[in-house]
Order: sequence, then structure tokens, then C-alpha cells
Amino acid sequence: MQLLFIRQLFDVGDEVEIKEDKMYVDELKLMIALFIGMDKWRQQLSNFGLCDKLLKNNSQSELPAWKMEDII
Repeated sequence: MQLLFIRQLFDVGDEVEIKEDKMYVDELKLMIALFIGMDKWRQQLSNFGLCDKLLKNNSQSELPAWKMEDII
């Protein structure tokens, strides 16, 4: 039996910063996350691609920004 643990760092509606770009989480899917920028531009990022980016959830400000290298 294999178990997969996933930590959800953001949810739909959260305001996040990715590489100093402020965006809102629009939709979460198994392989991708859809964001809406402050300029109303939609952006699609793969969940795998988010692993090596600096990510800060402004809706949960008590959590610090982190990189994947900090966890491993």
C-alpha cells in the first residue's frame, strides 16, 4: 500500500504571490492551478512547476513563504 500526502498551500479564492506577482486562485485541478492576476489576466501553472517557485499565501499570512528546497 502506498500513501500520498499532499499539503494544500492555497485554496480557491486565496490571494497568493508567486515571484512577486499577486494573483487569486481561480481553480484547482489535479495537475494544474488556474490563477487570475490583478490585471484580470488568467494564468495556468502546473502543480509540478510550482514546486520550485517562491510562493506566499497572503490569505494565510501566518505561514511563511517557502521553497521546495526548504522542505526536503
